[in-house]
Amino acid sequence: MTSPKILIHPFEELEPVYDAIVIGAVTQMLANAGVKTDTTGCIFVDAQMQTNIEGVYAAGDATCSRKYQIAVSVRQGATASLSIIRKHIETTRKK
Repeated sequence: MTSPKILIHPFEELEPVYDAIVIGAVTQMLANAGVKTDTTGCIFVDAQMQTNIEGVYAAGDATCSRKYQIAVSVRQGATASLSIIRKHIETTRKK
């Protein structure tokens, strides 16, 4: 099974990294890579859903703003997606 692609430009695609079933393993992997988490393993994010590492975003139940509600997770995912798109546009314009 292949991951769905996120189309950010007609010729550029990103592969999302997610798996709700193994959220603990994913957050541990991110913590090992330097992403800030609390003692329970939840991921700290800013208002744009970006972690302490530039270009790494998190949303939903993996974040410290856990609400365990699909509407909250969808909003956070949309916020992260729009932040990624804005960042990509800004980076592309600087080149």
